[in-house]
Amino acid sequence: MNNRLKPTLGLGLAFFCLMLACQNKPEPEQKQANQQNCYSYNTNRDTVQLSLKIQGAQVSGNLFYSIHEKDKNSGSVEGKLRGDTLLLNYTFKSEGSQSVRQVAFLKQGNSLVEGYADVQEKGGIVMFKRPADLKFNSIIVLQKSACEAN
Repeated sequence: MNNRLKPTLGLGLAFFCLMLACQNKPEPEQKQANQQNCYSYNTNRDTVQLSLKIQGAQVSGNLFYSIHEKDKNSGSVEGKLRGDTLLLNYTFKSEGSQSVRQVAFLKQGNSLVEGYADVQEKGGIVMFKRPADLKFNSIIVLQKSACEAN
């Protein structure tokens, strides 16, 4: 190679690398910052509504259950989004008592499928014994919906 071309080639390569480094591509979690998402499940007798605020992997929001022949309950959720799985602590009131239990949902497209597994009480919270054993074959499938203005 000609010695006069080496500095030019080196500068060109350095410029190319600099241009690649300057392209700021947002991380997937950055895209999710401060997203408000709402989901609902409605049948003739049952309603479940979930509103979520997602900030990176942190999730908070509100959850409401009205299942036929069961007590209605509503409250707040807090937890994490791990991949496509939401694992949340649900703090709710039912029949005048406050309780906390874990809930889980698997994101599938524009839907959230509720997950179930064996539970145990630990420190006043009803928790999944082994979150790895969660099954997402519930009939309760929440569809993405418009968020109601508060």
